[in-house]
Amino acid sequence: MFFKSGVDEIRMDDIALEMSISKRTLYEMFGSKEDLLLECLDYHTSSQSDLFEKAIAAGSDVLSVTMNYIEKLYSNSGESVLSPVRNLEKYPKVKERLKQYRDGARDNMRCILRLGISQGVIRDDINIETLLDSFAFMGQLCMREEHVGNNSLEDCVNSTFLVLLRGIATQEGLERIEKSVKEKQQYIR
Repeated sequence: MFFKSGVDEIRMDDIALEMSISKRTLYEMFGSKEDLLLECLDYHTSSQSDLFEKAIAAGSDVLSVTMNYIEKLYSNSGESVLSPVRNLEKYPKVKERLKQYRDGARDNMRCILRLGISQGVIRDDINIETLLDSFAFMGQLCMREEHVGNNSLEDCVNSTFLVLLRGIATQEGLERIEKSVKEKQQYIR
């Protein structure tokens, strides 16, 4: 609900109604909306990490797994890429947790890029640290209201992330990206 409509738009009443429980029960489970947001963030991050690890263990290449993740983001997102993260200044614990995740994400991305190189889908002539800086900058840019406006997640990803992925992919990787894009045209242009 937070992801589709945004944190500000969803009230604890809405969540209780959706779960068919009383608001009191919800507050007994989670002392505040911020506590619930922290649990949602932890769950989302953990489940995405588990899905990635399982897909890689099953033999998928990093670009295919990444494209599947993008598809899931499109299918779960609301109208604007900023909806879930607008006005998080009201929730300082959530902002701090997001910062911690971003810090850890750099290490994870470094491992993913190295794996992609060893799989032959990512070029071996890239400077990984510079690329990680580029990913971080693009992510920050996509979260700034004055740059995004009301653009969709699809618009932001197509204009930044997919362009960068195509640029770092080997010929084999590029073919996999384009195949994925073609197969999932309802999500990615």
